[in-house]
Amino acid sequence: MMQVTMYQQAKKTILSGKQPSMTEYSFGFVLVALMILVLFVDNGVQDLRSGIFEFGTDAMCVVVPILISSYMGHGGSTKSSKQSGASGHAPAKECKEAETKQPVQRHPAHGLSRAAAPKPLERQSRLNQGIHPAATVNKPDKASFNSLIHACAKRGDMSGAEQRIQEMHTQHVAPDASTYNILIEACARAKDLDGAQSWFSRMVSDGVAANTVSYSIIIQGQCKHGDICHAAQWLRQMISEGIEPNVASYNSMIYACGINGNVDAAETWVGEMEERGLPVRETTMTAVIDACAKVGDAVRAEKWMESMKLRGIEPNVDVYRAMMDVDAKACNAARALQWYKALQMLGGVPTRNSIAALVSSCAQAGDAVSARWWLSSMEASCLSPDAGIYGSVLDVCVKVNDIVQAKLVYRKMHCKGIHPTIVTYASLARALAHNGDWREVEALACQMKKDGQTMNDYFLYALLLAYATGKPRQPQRAEQAFREALNLDIQMNGHVFSALHRAVGRTRGQQLIEASKLKVDSGLRTHR
Repeated sequence: MMQVTMYQQAKKTILSGKQPSMTEYSFGFVLVALMILVLFVDNGVQDLRSGIFEFGTDAMCVVVPILISSYMGHGGSTKSSKQSGASGHAPAKECKEAETKQPVQRHPAHGLSRAAAPKPLERQSRLNQGIHPAATVNKPDKASFNSLIHACAKRGDMSGAEQRIQEMHTQHVAPDASTYNILIEACARAKDLDGAQSWFSRMVSDGVAANTVSYSIIIQGQCKHGDICHAAQWLRQMISEGIEPNVASYNSMIYACGINGNVDAAETWVGEMEERGLPVRETTMTAVIDACAKVGDAVRAEKWMESMKLRGIEPNVDVYRAMMDVDAKACNAARALQWYKALQMLGGVPTRNSIAALVSSCAQAGDAVSARWWLSSMEASCLSPDAGIYGSVLDVCVKVNDIVQAKLVYRKMHCKGIHPTIVTYASLARALAHNGDWREVEALACQMKKDGQTMNDYFLYALLLAYATGKPRQPQRAEQAFREALNLDIQMNGHVFSALHRAVGRTRGQQLIEASKLKVDSGLRTHR
């Protein structure tokens, strides 16, 4: 609170043209130093940054000349004292004349004579016209205005930035491309492409020539939004204006093509880069390989990998990760494993989608061993598999009748706090049912209910089958489960009736069906 009061008092003193006190001198210089340091302050204290800039500019324009004037006056008085000390005490007559003479004094703020110092009415007139009292001493330069505009743009205060630009014109300080690039980039980062293009047009209308950075910001913003057509138009306009594109502009185009899986367009932009003599680096090659991965074109990706080696470019973790992705989507687990090992040697981690694709391909091929290995690799890489990935591994274990491993996967899910889907529950229940483990199937039903999952016809079939294959058979439990399923409005089918007949007998099963007023159609479905 004391600092705020000191700030207000010091600012009032400076704006009124009075001579600040020594405390205000120190406070002013501290804020001048902070005005430089706050360039590195985050957005969380933008109000403090603006206040420091506002007062720091005033302090720098006023306090510095005051101190210079005070120092010169102090030096003169010291010199006079030395002379008087050498000649002894001055006569009384000379002292009296000195008192009545009233020599001309210097104005502490401007170094002007008292007669030349602005009068109060004249100072007030300048303030009414928007002219700062210290404006005649030191006018803010372009760099200071750009710093203020950057502060406004960073906190999204575009009206404040507009006001600063108006002040630049008022004080005859011409904005340059850097001034407008600050605002164009701020709009682009905020995903306001219309605002970015508006500032670009304003820059051109003000007679400021756009540079490579100006166009690159617009092009990158269009590419991030996936608007490749407009980005290409800006790039062509850039070239037509005689401005040479840089590597970042082309990389943005290639990256956008990679996101859309447009490999042909990506390769075209690479060719144009080479024609203009721009270096093709690993970032460019990775973007092309990513485009190949999007469409699962492993052959084309391998070609670009070889091209990297011929160019003497050492693949990085991003390249190996992209190669692993493309082979994973192509269900080439053996080749993906090679890229995974190369990635591990560089200390990289594969993408989560890549291993998920490999687990899915192994599950489709019935390779439970490989599916479990990729799951373990995913856990070791701290990629946090979700319920879908665990479910795929569990399902393939059930398909190969490896119930022990299926149970281990299920327990691992619960240890990690991951709730299985109804499909995973039904898959494990069906495997247990064939072995007659009705108690475990009932336990799954209870856990499924706790997880908020509702029983469906697949799980009901597994439960009735477990009662039918149990030793001994459990007809009463099967009948009760059937009645509860009727209350849940579960869609019945022929498989459910077949399991019911096996559990309670065909005669009793038919009686239950007739009592529930269910009718079986030719498609083995039922309705009331």
